[in-house]
Amino acid sequence: MKLVEETRVKLTNTCLAVAALAAIAAPASASQADDTFKAFRQVCGDTRADYAAASAAAAQNGWKATDVMGNAMPGVTLVEKAGRSRSVGDAALVVSMTHGTAAKDPTVNVYTCTLQTDRGGYPELKGQAQTWLGFAPAASTDTLTTFRFTEENGKLRAAADSDFSAAAAGTGMQILTVKRDGASAILDYVKIRKLSAAQ
Repeated sequence: MKLVEETRVKLTNTCLAVAALAAIAAPASASQADDTFKAFRQVCGDTRADYAAASAAAAQNGWKATDVMGNAMPGVTLVEKAGRSRSVGDAALVVSMTHGTAAKDPTVNVYTCTLQTDRGGYPELKGQAQTWLGFAPAASTDTLTTFRFTEENGKLRAAADSDFSAAAAGTGMQILTVKRDGASAILDYVKIRKLSAAQ
């Protein structure tokens, strides 16, 4: 699990389209962080990072096509990807969505949905994430917070490393990472699910 999280952190260091302004961006206000997390939930959270559902959500609410798109994780064959951007207040948001399969086992599907904001707000965003999920993070520092979880009967619950295989074979092993990246902040949602041939 640690490798998955470290890999995603490296991959989500993609510059925002407005990166030239990020260095002088003002910190996010509480209300702006609320609006940013609401946008993340609409596209990534409530869809559980499902590519089709996230893409449909990102086709609404003022999102526009962008060339900034996510990259596949090492060992994952990319099947489809898309990127969208929009403004929330004076913040520029970029969301990237990907769907791929494990190179060694195509029945293992990997979905990612990543939102970046040039207005920071890491402390507020990780608090919003914890409130939404309803449980404490698996790990947290002043720059990186990680939640690991799965879904049972429509309810999210915290998951341990030992739950990985069972969760992946069920509704999916899910990881939400909140990261401070200089003056920006990143919310990265990953779902790993093993599908049977019938699915």
